[in-house]
Amino acid sequence: MRYAKQKNITRRHFQIGQMDGIDRSSFADEKTLYDAYNLTSDGKPHWKTRPPRGRWHLLNEEQNETNSGVFVLNDPISGACSLEEGLCWTAGTKIYIGGKPLSDVTLQEGDRKQLLPIGKDLFVVPDGVLLHKDTQGVWQKRAAAAHVIINGPMFHMGGCDTNGVKRRLAVVGTSEPAVPYDSYQWVDTSVSPAVLKDKNEAGEWVQLEQDGWFFIFTGLHEKFHVGDYVDITAPGQFYMHNARVFKTEHNAIMVRGDIFADTSEGEGLHIQRRFPVIDHAVVCGNRIWGCRYGENIDGEFVNEIFCSALGDPLTWSRYGTGADDCYCASVGTPGAFTGAAVLYDDIVFFKENSVFCVSGKQPSDFRIAHNEGRGVRAGCERSIARLGSSVVYCGTDGVYRTNGIYTVRLCDGFPPTALENAVGGCIGEKYYLAAHRQNGEKCMFVFTAGRDTYHCEDNAIDVQYFVTQRNSLYMLCIPSTTQIAGISLYWMMICVSDWNAPDKYTNCLLTEGTQESDYGYARETDLRWYALTNELDCGTQATKCIREVAVRFELGESSLFGVELRTDRGECRQLGRFTGMGLRRRILHVSALPCETVQLYFYGHGECTIRDVEIIFENAKGEISRV
Repeated sequence: MRYAKQKNITRRHFQIGQMDGIDRSSFADEKTLYDAYNLTSDGKPHWKTRPPRGRWHLLNEEQNETNSGVFVLNDPISGACSLEEGLCWTAGTKIYIGGKPLSDVTLQEGDRKQLLPIGKDLFVVPDGVLLHKDTQGVWQKRAAAAHVIINGPMFHMGGCDTNGVKRRLAVVGTSEPAVPYDSYQWVDTSVSPAVLKDKNEAGEWVQLEQDGWFFIFTGLHEKFHVGDYVDITAPGQFYMHNARVFKTEHNAIMVRGDIFADTSEGEGLHIQRRFPVIDHAVVCGNRIWGCRYGENIDGEFVNEIFCSALGDPLTWSRYGTGADDCYCASVGTPGAFTGAAVLYDDIVFFKENSVFCVSGKQPSDFRIAHNEGRGVRAGCERSIARLGSSVVYCGTDGVYRTNGIYTVRLCDGFPPTALENAVGGCIGEKYYLAAHRQNGEKCMFVFTAGRDTYHCEDNAIDVQYFVTQRNSLYMLCIPSTTQIAGISLYWMMICVSDWNAPDKYTNCLLTEGTQESDYGYARETDLRWYALTNELDCGTQATKCIREVAVRFELGESSLFGVELRTDRGECRQLGRFTGMGLRRRILHVSALPCETVQLYFYGHGECTIRDVEIIFENAKGEISRV
């Protein structure tokens, strides 16, 4: 006996419990997302919206009198770092520490600054300025480069005895000067190095024991300091190279070094403390490390990696094999340097297709290892950040991490893409990367290294710098709006997160006796987000009919949660919108045409956690029963 055909209406279930970040690769798992905005990996294994942030509004100078305590910035921020006193940044020709400008310090205008804390001091590149805080808490400025030109007979010089006491003034030459007894001494440059001589009562010139040389001119003691290494040249007379200043007095400096005859043309006396042209700089091992591709201060074309003297960022030309000497080495790979970083005791320099790792403790054992690989994209040096035991950065076609030897892509699910003007910062296992796409669109990604996932955040913000301060990561941004309550807004700072206490917003810029409201501080109140899954075939590639979607989610106060279903047939079905605080589970009925794959689109604003998703479906074709 034959029975009629009957459809098998048994429903099948497909559940997504453990959820990952965005993955657009061809082998993406079904528990990953195709696109997302303002989600975080903090809620893993669930999809969760990121916590709200705190922000500071920086107002213009016209509002300063009516808004006491609000920071004033009329120029774009050109550099930023973290100090014990708080955040530090430069804008125009001013430098701000803890929100207060240093009135006695003026920097060059127009250049992007690299602010390098070294001990309790701060070094500014390319200006070559060292800021030192004295015992009274006042920041003092010293320039790494100094050049004094003294014309004609306006300078005086002579020798110092072994106690550093100045002798009589001296004249310089290769032949005996016609001077009377007890008037001038003679610096004899006919021998190499030159020696100091004095005329005795018999009219004979005899050599004196001397420990150094002194030079007198108005303001010399203000330009040069004890410990400086200087080059001194009197064209056509003599020169000194790397002479060390060992004592200063009013309008006078005393130096140790050898004097040699000079045959160049020119006039006057030149005293110079040199500072190199630096492309990118970092601090490691109590030294400033830098690199240069192009013309140096002498007009020569170089391709070099170099460093300052140990513990002395003002000395760059004292080369030798001593433990505290400077160091310089040429590299053979052409192309401009694109960034620099520190990894433990090693220094890593980048070109777009090369990575250089410098290791060693002193100049005699410094070694440079060159590795071909994906380097930092030109213009993305601000994207370099330290993440655990590696350095992460934006490369020419993606985001990479390196230990100085091996370079790998940070996240396999991140599509190769060319990003420009990238800026990065790390806190915990997270790496924040803000950049511009080639079409000019802004984007910001957050990578979680330990979980190999990434999410997308804040596409409307133009980030200039990330700075870590007191367990929080700050963004220095160009705001998306220019007017807030009738006040012109130039810049703002947003607290990204506090690693130890995510719900505590530490205002490290506040000073004693002020309140958060004095600084234009506020928390985000309307956080919009969305998430779009990859194409889901529910474990079967057959044509199917989706009947229900069950979602378990948790909403915060004043939050919204919505669900849409999209099929490969081009249908888009709104399944539901929900408000109200708390944890709940909803079964959403679906009326859609048969399809092979679907995508779920979740959206809303405020705080939300999607705990699990279940799709209930039926096969679209019937089965023949047994006879």
